[in-house]
Amino acid sequence: MPHTATCRPHVATATGRREPAGYFASFYLPAIGGAEARRWRSRRPSARRPRRRAVTTGLDGAQLGFAAGTLEIRGLGADSHGVLPPSCRWDPRTACFRCPAAAYADVVRALMRHDIAYDDEARKYGVLADGLQVRRDPRPFQTEALDAWRQANARGLVVLPTGAGKTYVALLAIDAMRRDTLVVAPTLDLVAQWYDVLKAGFRREVGVLGGGEHIVKPITVGTYDSAYIHMEHLGASFGMVVFDECHHLPGDAFSLAAQSCLAPYRLGLTATPERADGRHEALTQLVGPIAYRRDIDELAGDYLADYHVERILVELTEDERASYAEARGIYRDFVTGQGIRMSSPDGWTQFIIRSSISAEGRRAMAAYQRQRSLAFAAPSKLAYVDHLLHRHRNDRVLLFTERNNAAYEMS
Repeated sequence: MPHTATCRPHVATATGRREPAGYFASFYLPAIGGAEARRWRSRRPSARRPRRRAVTTGLDGAQLGFAAGTLEIRGLGADSHGVLPPSCRWDPRTACFRCPAAAYADVVRALMRHDIAYDDEARKYGVLADGLQVRRDPRPFQTEALDAWRQANARGLVVLPTGAGKTYVALLAIDAMRRDTLVVAPTLDLVAQWYDVLKAGFRREVGVLGGGEHIVKPITVGTYDSAYIHMEHLGASFGMVVFDECHHLPGDAFSLAAQSCLAPYRLGLTATPERADGRHEALTQLVGPIAYRRDIDELAGDYLADYHVERILVELTEDERASYAEARGIYRDFVTGQGIRMSSPDGWTQFIIRSSISAEGRRAMAAYQRQRSLAFAAPSKLAYVDHLLHRHRNDRVLLFTERNNAAYEMS
């Protein structure tokens, strides 16, 4: 793709229309390819809103713009690295500094700290005229969570156990910030639940991204997949973003969506922030640090039902054990032979990529899935679950599973 030094570079399309170049993928992710690269193709920008000017007294000025998931900072020379956050890099193609859109708040604070006036053409979000319309008295720990999050510059995670009311904390946070808000959830079922809660709580129409819908409103809810697809042109449209079940966020695609979102106010909700692959460390950059945490032991009895944990170990049958060992051996031989360290941040990504380009790799992926299926939903384990269900046939029972297919088998 030819590069120019104009204010807003474009590329020609097959129809003759000139479209803005997709800089995020080419500037920050030079190795991206295939389907992911196609998702980050150029898109036509939305109409700009009137300029906003910061009240500062600096002699030099800067101009902020949003371009395909990145923030452009113009008006500063290439030697101004000491002024801007480390995430900002000089882009010689466009003669401006560029950084992920998520660095917007850091950039604004840096400009104000150095007394540099700036024209803000990046943010496209507005202020919510009306706040929460249906309220109830929050529980003490919900108030504590909101206060802690606000004290963390309205950026960070609220970690509460399932059933403790994380959703209501998010409603209170949206009400407190009063900015156009995007709520992101991992599944369509959760999107539907959020839609109902937001519509009832704020008594206004709510936009939806995902499941065949593309309706953008000042308050919008969508899936992580839809956020990944559309954030490069919607990333400046929201001043606040709520990541539900945010432990899903550190994956390659979803983290890219978070970086492409300009929203200065960020709230992550989860009961289990830690990930086995260690990628939860990235949540600090993508959302913010853990602002507030209460574990289930702290809330049981007063706000959650008392519980007792009993761990039952189910031995695999001889045939299951042999199948598991065979499948795991195939998977491990491939990983070792390819020099992949699954404990590293990009281990899983490397395994996916390399397993897709050879028959040996596809066999290793099938073996990996087979050994996981045996570990989490072996016939002997399902048989014991059936025994437990019969034993508690007169009780209300709630089953959680690691994988969907196990849930279907148990049902």
